[in-house]
Amino acid sequence: MIALVTCLGWFVRSAFGPMNLDMFYLLIVVMTAVKWGRGPAIMTSMVSLLVFNHFFVPPYLASLGFDLQSTFVLMGFLIVGFVVSTLASKTRQQAIEANERETQVTMLYHLSKDLAATDSFDDVMHVIRMNVGKIFNCQVAVFMSTDHKLELNSFDTEFPRKKYSVSGYFF
Repeated sequence: MIALVTCLGWFVRSAFGPMNLDMFYLLIVVMTAVKWGRGPAIMTSMVSLLVFNHFFVPPYLASLGFDLQSTFVLMGFLIVGFVVSTLASKTRQQAIEANERETQVTMLYHLSKDLAATDSFDDVMHVIRMNVGKIFNCQVAVFMSTDHKLELNSFDTEFPRKKYSVSGYFF
């Protein structure tokens, strides 16, 4: 993206002025922060700073030709790049966390809705087994303790029925 902006900027630098082209580099920093996070965005900001200085700050195509005015502009660019990348990466992380919370709330909603529609103990066991199976993407069996023994209470028809031993209990 930096190479593309640099190539396009080289051809339009007389129309826009070199210091207005830095906004396109900041756009790349924001896009990088949103897509990949803070670390890559900070790296993009530093590379963009060097490329911008090399191609658009006089003397052109010289290695790090800084004067006082361009130094302040470029330092401002770097600071804004750090701030923007930090804010964009925090926004990205908050969006990821919001999606995770939404998934959890949806699962709890389905569980509570299904439990509210039950009217017997066997239905409650079935609802718990089905919802836990969806959450963990597996087969589920519910074991109940009766008379100091664990008994298989609710299970899928495909669930393997064999003798299980847990802490000395057989079921």
